Amino acid sequence: MSALSKKEEYVVIPLEVFVNAETIDDIEDWLMLQNDEFLKGLVEARRQHLAGEVSSLEEVKAKLGL
Repeated sequence: MSALSKKEEYVVIPLEVFVNAETIDDIEDWLMLQNDEFLKGLVEARRQHLAGEVSSLEEVKAKLGL
């Protein structure tokens, strides 16, 4: 694939995000929340948590063989 045929994508980050960010993690958090799929997963995880659909750390370790 030539350099001319590559599709360039840009993310526009408002200046306010940089001004209010205390760490690079704050900017990364903002970027992740701009992704619809990530946000849907976050909402689903919160729904599961509120519904009590959770596993203990011990259960997760056992399931993963840790």
